[in-house]
Amino acid sequence: MFIEDPEAKDDREKFVEDLDQQGYLERSGQRLDFIPFQFVNVTHNDADVEEPPLLDLVDVNIDHFKLDANYKLGLEKCGIPILWAAGFEFPMTDDIESVGHGDDLNNKVTVSPDYMLVTDKVQAEVQYAEFSGQGLQPLKEEREKDEERMAVLGARLLETPKAGVESAASQETRHSGEKSMLAELATTGESGLEAALGVFAWWMGWTESPEVPEDVISYKLNKDYVSARMTPQMLREWTSALLSGSISYLTYYHVLEEGELTRPGVTVEDEMAAREAEEPVDQPRDGEGEDGVDDPPVHRLPPRPTTRTSQ
Repeated sequence: MFIEDPEAKDDREKFVEDLDQQGYLERSGQRLDFIPFQFVNVTHNDADVEEPPLLDLVDVNIDHFKLDANYKLGLEKCGIPILWAAGFEFPMTDDIESVGHGDDLNNKVTVSPDYMLVTDKVQAEVQYAEFSGQGLQPLKEEREKDEERMAVLGARLLETPKAGVESAASQETRHSGEKSMLAELATTGESGLEAALGVFAWWMGWTESPEVPEDVISYKLNKDYVSARMTPQMLREWTSALLSGSISYLTYYHVLEEGELTRPGVTVEDEMAAREAEEPVDQPRDGEGEDGVDDPPVHRLPPRPTTRTSQ
């Protein structure tokens, strides 16, 4: 147990060990021989510190912030035209100290569409001074280069979208490097959280050991980073396969889930139960319409499965 020493002159000696007060973690009256703490790193879950995968992106982002601040400051100072006049004799005060301070009314010149600046000097001139040249252009170009670097180092969040249509396969290939890094981070996080949940389950008395097998406690993250919705043509093909009996409804619904065409959190059993609840009780049989004219064949989905499947 460490306590703070108010008389310590050095920060390194600010906390001292108090041997009279010792604290121990106990579970069910037994002292723990380890600290229930779980490290979650980049590629492993040890205590060794690794370089953050987004460190390069952070460095470029800081540089981008500085360039953007300088660029905006330059626009603020140079973006507004300044009126200047030469060859005019404006009334001035005799007080030399107040000249140019703008505190005296005699030193002020009104600029407005309702006023005129009149002089008998032939060479008198009035103009607006505006910024010109390449003073701010290098800052702008370097800022754009930083944005391109961040688009490459990061997840292409600042990249200008490509013109035209890009296939899902091409998009997945273009993001393969980022996907592998994200997948590695997700896998490391999964194992770290599983270990932490194992310690928690052991602490609550649900298990006999903090090292719980994966089949007892499992924590998985979604690694589907590339969103590729099912195209209308693919949906027609899969629906045709279902109606012809080539595939089961379970397979069909799984394909809809993979194509992101189902409601989030709705299982196949929930969907089939909702479908059965919406079906009318009395339906005419195939070929017997109310007007006596034969109706086209009615394709009905297969019945609800009797066994539940885990999703």
